[in-house]
Amino acid sequence: MSMSRLSVVVMSLFVIGTAVPAAAQGNRADLTLGYQYQKISDGGSDSTSFPAGIDLELSAPIHGNVSIVGQVDWSHKSESAVVIGTSVEASSDATTFGGGLRWGAHGMGVNPFLTGLVGATHGAVSGTISGVNVGTSSDTKGMFQVGGGLALPVTPAFSGVVSLDYRRIFTEEPVNSVRFVAGIRLGF
Repeated sequence: MSMSRLSVVVMSLFVIGTAVPAAAQGNRADLTLGYQYQKISDGGSDSTSFPAGIDLELSAPIHGNVSIVGQVDWSHKSESAVVIGTSVEASSDATTFGGGLRWGAHGMGVNPFLTGLVGATHGAVSGTISGVNVGTSSDTKGMFQVGGGLALPVTPAFSGVVSLDYRRIFTEEPVNSVRFVAGIRLGF
């Protein structure tokens, strides 16, 4: 997505958020869209940073300050080099989907929240040499995620959000992930 399109989407969500009438004080359904940075490690010295990512969450209240939440996120990394005059490229993608519960305080200046999810992560890796695909591999494994963050209300229906999460991906040798999300939350 180009920066101009992303700017239009962000501004549209802001305008919609300011136009939505304020809901009654307390919990309400919301949609979160954010940028995601993720670092994945295998428990040893190997770790990979995924600097490009998108996070999408949808939640609905179920009781008091507790909501049910669904999350889908995607992270991407690509690298290229020239080796003896030949271009070599590799790309990695990680797509995670999960569901769980979120506890969130409401009515404060800054609203903290905690989230717990279970789901799966689909990883894909591909490589090319001189533009020719030399291999693709993908796999889907179960995951568990816990984390929390802060929502800073801008209007009654629109908030800025930051969160930090720990994710465990259950491969043969379990993989750990830490992800940071910064984005917007639209309440409705």
